Amino acid sequence: MLTTGIIILNYNSSDFLKLTLNSLVRAKNDTPWEVCVVENGSSLKDRNQAEEYFCDIIQNSSQKGVFIDAKENKGFSGGNNIGIQYFLEKKEITHICLLNSDVILTDYWLDILLQKPCDVVGPVTNAAGNEQTIGIDVIPSKDENAFPVVNQFARKRRLAYQDCCNQSKLITFFATVFTREVIETVGMLDEQFFPGSFEDDDYCKRVYNANFRIWIRRDCYIHHWGSGSFSNLAMNSRIRISQENKKKFEDKWGILWEDRRPLLLESFFQDVQFLVKYPPNELWAMDVLRKSEEEIKKIFGNMIQIESRYQNSEQIIAMQQGEINRLNAQLKEELPFKENVRQIFRKLFRRLSPSFWRTNPHRIERRNKKNLKILLKTIQHQITEAVWESKKKCICVFAPIFNEKNITDGYEQRVKAVDEEVLTNYYKIYFDIHDIGAAPQFNVVDKCHAELKLNLSDPLQAEFMKKLIKNYRKVYVHSVLQIMKDVVPDKARKILKKPFVKIVWDVHGSVPEEFALYGDYYGAQIAGEAEEFLAQYATLAITVNQAMKHHLEEKYKTQLRGQVQVMPIFNQDLLCKVNYAEDKRLKEAQVPLVVYAGGLQKWQKIGQMQDAIEEMGDDCRYKIFVPLPDEFEKQWGQRKKPHAMEVSCKPPAEVMEEYKECHYGFVLRDDIVVNNVACPTKLIEYLQFGIVPVLDTTKIGDFVTLGMHYVDYRDFVNHQLPTEEQRRNMAASNYQVLQKLVDTYLAGKSAVKDSLI
Repeated sequence: MLTTGIIILNYNSSDFLKLTLNSLVRAKNDTPWEVCVVENGSSLKDRNQAEEYFCDIIQNSSQKGVFIDAKENKGFSGGNNIGIQYFLEKKEITHICLLNSDVILTDYWLDILLQKPCDVVGPVTNAAGNEQTIGIDVIPSKDENAFPVVNQFARKRRLAYQDCCNQSKLITFFATVFTREVIETVGMLDEQFFPGSFEDDDYCKRVYNANFRIWIRRDCYIHHWGSGSFSNLAMNSRIRISQENKKKFEDKWGILWEDRRPLLLESFFQDVQFLVKYPPNELWAMDVLRKSEEEIKKIFGNMIQIESRYQNSEQIIAMQQGEINRLNAQLKEELPFKENVRQIFRKLFRRLSPSFWRTNPHRIERRNKKNLKILLKTIQHQITEAVWESKKKCICVFAPIFNEKNITDGYEQRVKAVDEEVLTNYYKIYFDIHDIGAAPQFNVVDKCHAELKLNLSDPLQAEFMKKLIKNYRKVYVHSVLQIMKDVVPDKARKILKKPFVKIVWDVHGSVPEEFALYGDYYGAQIAGEAEEFLAQYATLAITVNQAMKHHLEEKYKTQLRGQVQVMPIFNQDLLCKVNYAEDKRLKEAQVPLVVYAGGLQKWQKIGQMQDAIEEMGDDCRYKIFVPLPDEFEKQWGQRKKPHAMEVSCKPPAEVMEEYKECHYGFVLRDDIVVNNVACPTKLIEYLQFGIVPVLDTTKIGDFVTLGMHYVDYRDFVNHQLPTEEQRRNMAASNYQVLQKLVDTYLAGKSAVKDSLI
C-alpha cells in the first residue's frame, strides 16, 4: 500500500503554513499520508503560532503528523533532511513529498501524482520558473477562501489535461514526490546550498545521473504563492545568497547554470501539443492558453535566451518547420478549437523566428534591412525637424510617456512631475523599448514631446539609439527598469558609459528589493546589475527622500560616480493649498470618514486594511478608491461589511475632490527596505488635504522623522481615535511637515536643473 510522508518547513511564515495545512486537510485524497512540520528556526512568536496551527488543523482532524523543532535555521536542505530522515525510519512510508509552506493543495493532488509509477514527480502551478508554470484565470485571496477558488480551477485543469504527463530534467521542489528508492539511492539534499536556492537544480541532476527519471503531471494543479519564507530576508542577503549558491552549483558540476526562462515556453508548447491531440469538451482551456501566451510575450520581449538553446538560427527554423508540419498533419479536420490552438502556436513561432515565414530568407532579409535603413533615416529627419521647430535643446528620456490612462500610477505621476517641473527647457524624446520583430516608430505628441519606439535586439535600431544619445548627450533615466539588460542589451548600453553623456538617474525606489519581494530573483539580479551600472555612470542620482539617499550611499559607497540629490514627488496639483480645517469639522453625531486610494499590490497590505475596517465597523465611514474594485471585493471574502463603505475607481481629479471630505487615510506597509525608502504620493496627498494617516510602521521615508502625526494601526482597530480637537491639531501640524517637503522639493528641483546645464 502506497503511503506518503509529507515534509513542510516553517521559517517565519506561519500565516502561509496555516493556509497550506488547511488545504492539506480539506483536499480529497484516497492515498494515505502523514505530515511532518519542521520548525526551522523562526522567531519565538512565529514558532508558537506554527505549532498552534499544526495542533488545531492536523491533530484535531485525526490525521497523522508530527511537529519537530529544529531549534535553528537549517536552511531548505537541512530542514527537509530532518523530515526525510524521520520518514525513512518508518518502513510503511513508500514515498516522500517535499511541500512548501506557501501552497494551496487541491482535490486528488496526491492520488494523481502517484497514479503512475514515477521516480520523481511534481504538479503544474502558477509560479515555479520552469515548465511546471502555467497561466491561470483565478486570483485567490490569501485566506481560507482560496481553497474553493483554486480547487475549482484545478478540477477544470484536470478534466482538460487528463493523463497528460511529460518528462523533465528539472523540477522545482515546491510540491515534489520521490519514491523511497530514489531517496535511498541518491541521498539527502546537499546542505551547502544554504539557506536556499539551487538545491533543487543540484538534486535533479543527481537524480538524472542515477538513471532515475523526473515527470511532471500536467493534469495536477497546486497553487504556489511563492517565497513565503525567503522574502523575509533582506534584499542584499538574497542576491548574495543566490550568487554564492549559483557559484557552488557551477563549481560542483563544472558547468554554467542555464537560465530557466526558456522552460516557460516549453510549458506552453506542451499544453498546446496535448490540446491539439486531445481537444477538451470545455473551451475554457483555450482562454487560459491565451493568458499563457500573453504572459510569455511579456517575459520574452527579448528572445535571445530562447535562441541560445540551439546552436544556430537554421536549427531553430528546422525545429519549427518540423513541428508545424507535424501539427498541420494533425489538423486536417479543422475543428474550431484546433484551429484556434494552431493560430496561437503559429503566432508564437513567428515571435521566435520571423525568418521561418519567409519564402526566400536571405533575399528578403536584405530587402528588409534596406527598408529599415530608409525608415530610420526618415525618423532621424523627423526628429531633427521637431527639435529645430521647438527651439529647445533635446533630452532623451528612458520612460514610457505619460497620458490620461496611465497617470493614476505613482510611477507615471513622477514621470509627469519631472517633465512639467524639471525638464521644462527641453524637447523630450521618450524612449519606449518594445517587442522583438517590431518596426521602429516615431510619434510627435506636441511641440515639446515625442515618443520613439525601438526594438533594441535589432542591431540597426540599437545603433540608431546610440547615435541619438551621442548627438544630444543628455539622458534622463526613470528607474533601473528602463535599462535592465533584458530591455537594453549591453552593446546598446555602452553609449551611456561615454564621458560626454550626462546621465540623470531618477532612482524611484529600491527596484531590486521589490523584485525579490515578489519572488523574482532573476529579475532582482538583473535589476541589481542595472542599479550598479547607473551608480557607476550616472552624473546625478535623484532620490525621493533622505532615507533612499542613505540606502544608496550605504549600498554602493565608493561606486557612486555623481552626487545624490533629494527631490520628493511633487507637481502643480500637489503644490496647491487646501483649506483642510473648517470644512472637515465633525459634528457631534457624525463619524469620521476614512479613505484609501491606491493599488492592490502585495506591499499595500489590503487584507490587513480590510481586517481593520471590519473591526472598526460602523464607528467610521469608508471610501476605497482602487483600480480594480471587483478584485478588492473578491479579497474582502467573508468579512462583515460596515454599512457606509464605498468601493470604486475614480480618476485623480475626482479622488482629490473626495479627499476634501476625508479625515483619516490608510497607509499600511511592512517594515522592509522597499517601504523604508519610499515616498508614497498618496501620503503627500493625505497631508495636503488634512487627512491624518493610519500607519502600522513609522519607517516610510522621512515623514515621521520630519514630525508627521499619525494614528497607530493598533489604536485604530482598538477604536482609540483622537478627539476632534486632537485630529484637527494633528492635521494642522502635518501641514507644516508638508511645507518642509515642499521646501526640499524646490531646492532639489533647482539643483537638478542646474546640473543639466
